[in-house]
Amino acid sequence: MLLDKNFDDISINDIETLITNNIRESKVIDYKIKLPDNTRNSKKEFLADVSSFANSSGGHLIFGIKEVEGSPKEIESLQSINPDDEIQRLDNLLRTCIEPRIFGIRIKLIENNDIKIIIIRIPKSWAQPHVVSFEKHWRFYSRNSAGKYPLDVSELRTSFNISETIKSKINNFHLDRINIINQNETPILLDGNLRIVLHYIPISAFDSNYTDIIPTNSCSFPQLPPIHSSGYSHRYNFEGFYSYSPTNNNMSIAYTQLFRTGIIEAVTAAYSHLLNSESLIFPIKGVEELILQYSETYLNTMQNYNIDLPIVILLTIAGFIGFELPHNERTMDLNTVPLSKNILIFDAIFLNEYNLDLLTLFKSTFDTLWNSFGAPYSFNYDR
Repeated sequence: MLLDKNFDDISINDIETLITNNIRESKVIDYKIKLPDNTRNSKKEFLADVSSFANSSGGHLIFGIKEVEGSPKEIESLQSINPDDEIQRLDNLLRTCIEPRIFGIRIKLIENNDIKIIIIRIPKSWAQPHVVSFEKHWRFYSRNSAGKYPLDVSELRTSFNISETIKSKINNFHLDRINIINQNETPILLDGNLRIVLHYIPISAFDSNYTDIIPTNSCSFPQLPPIHSSGYSHRYNFEGFYSYSPTNNNMSIAYTQLFRTGIIEAVTAAYSHLLNSESLIFPIKGVEELILQYSETYLNTMQNYNIDLPIVILLTIAGFIGFELPHNERTMDLNTVPLSKNILIFDAIFLNEYNLDLLTLFKSTFDTLWNSFGAPYSFNYDR
């Protein structure tokens, strides 16, 4: 099914299959014979179509298909267009005329000989409702099996409540997991109390219709190396699947848990063994580098598993109370202080696109980490 396929892999064969199998227009698919032109009504119709998908279950808009009463009949190639210019035009329209912005929209050209088709994938949004705000037209839309329709007041109220509920669910899940980790109720017992915890939480994890992503084929284990580990093992558990770095006492210095909903929890206690227990120097440069390194790995895994955006990233550091910054030429003139909190829970990072620059993405978080020691910002960035 087109909806289940990696967007980059969709080809002309998939489009032809839609026609052959008479896949009718529905809540999640809409055919258009041509692209929206530059008239007001055409642009408004396009914006309404896209926002209606985002405000419901997500879906696809396919341009270059002739349909009759909702049934696709044949390909009508988009003629005399510059595909790059058209994609840029549509993208700019979506960025500026729908509020709040819908993240994760994908647009691509499907080309085969003289055939040109443009397909847009719109994800179900967790920041809904989105409103079309275009030249004094201000309206919310959603979709059902018959197509798009304007939301009424009661539906709007429900949509806003869903958005607030998702935020509460993320916060509750995170705090529950931190409590579980602190009580050592982890998949495998951790060897050490100095802990760094990373959570990567796709908002889609809280959809009641989520798909269990845990592989049943032992040849397709996900890439989930535990933080600061040279070697690791893996096994299934009730929550899903996890990898761990075993020690000689049947404990582990780190583990990474993949939940069935697509959430990743990575915890390391490696610094309990790597640091001098008497000097209490926090290895801040190494911590930042590890967070960036493993975040890239985990996010690549999530992308390979087609886990929907957006993703909320949460960093928690526990057990380092009394630790200080390293004493070197960069910090010697700073009026720094030891950490005064046993648990540091940092503000959420929102990832709306894969392959973003993680160094930039984490800068505010790392600045806050340095602030905790009395420093003005992270000195591991060029100013």
